[in-house]
Formats: sequence, C-alpha cells, structure tokens
Amino acid sequence: KKQKFLHWVVLSLLLQAKSGAATKVLDLAAMMLMKAPIDKERLSGKDPVPFNRSQLYLLMLHLDTLRMQGKHAAALELLETCREVVKVPSDIASLRTNLLAEAGRAQDAAKEARGRVLEHPGDWGAAEEYIRRTFECPTPEVEISDHANGTEDEVWNALLLFRHLQEKSEQEGQEASAAVSAAATSRVA
Repeated sequence: KKQKFLHWVVLSLLLQAKSGAATKVLDLAAMMLMKAPIDKERLSGKDPVPFNRSQLYLLMLHLDTLRMQGKHAAALELLETCREVVKVPSDIASLRTNLLAEAGRAQDAAKEARGRVLEHPGDWGAAEEYIRRTFECPTPEVEISDHANGTEDEVWNALLLFRHLQEKSEQEGQEASAAVSAAATSRVA
C-alpha cells in the first residue's frame, strides 16, 4: 500500500531533528523511509532513466537522513548507486563534495571540487566551492620552494590552478585579438 503523505511525515521528522529533537526521531525517519525505498530496479537497466521528481525527492530524503545520522559512507554509496536519478552532473558533484566534507574527508572534498573547476573553468560557483574547500584542508609544513609543481597543500594547488587558468585565458584573449587584427589588415590590403 502506497502512503500518500509519507514524504511529508519524514520531512517533518527531519526538521524536528534539525531543531534539536531526540536522536530517536532520526531512527523513526529512517524506519519510515524503509517503507518507501528508491526504485533501484529501474536504475540497473540499460535503458536511460527518465526524470522522476518523486524519486529525486525520495533520494534527497534518504541522503539527508543518512547524513544527519552520521552515516556518510552509506550516503556516498547511495548517491553513487542512484546517480541516474539526479539529472544534473554538477548537482551530483556538489552533493558528493558536501558529503565528503561532512565525513571529515576535506582533502577528498577539495579534489572533487577541483575536478568541477577543471571541467567548467568559467563556472564561478565551482571556483568558489573549490576555494572554500581548500581552506578547510589541513596545511602541511613544507617550504615554499617545494611547491613548484603542486603538493599536498590544497591552498597552494588552488593558487597554481587559478594562475594557470588566468594565463590560459589571457593567452586565448591575445590570440583572439591577433586574429581580429590579422583579419582587419587583410581587408584593408
């Protein structure tokens, strides 16, 4: 029997837990979500999975419940299993980055955020996320001269990456202006 208002009940329980209710509330939410599992049979097929808002919301409820219970590894595993439900790749990366950070894996979260910057260098949101995540990483004790080609220091790696992207952008801008000048010169001649 499908329960019409189960999502609302679980959401209400999660909001109660966020406002300081007993941890038993989270256990109750998890138990209620067992009555509404994500349809994983559709995900295992070879056919593309159509967008299903209900399944997406259900996934978010499952992820929030696991996250609030401190079960970050299970949440990451669920996200990987159900990644076909989330249709926007940047949303998957953002969810994964947040789960890694909450699990105390700051280095992995920064690497995930760096991957988003490399995929979409013009995305300011991805750059901002990467900068924020790099400053959450522990800073190793190393000499500045050791940083020439990147290190375990994510802040230094971020600086190197953004310098590279800036130089690349400037070089492309110079090449574009040279092409425009050459085209204008050829029209005049």
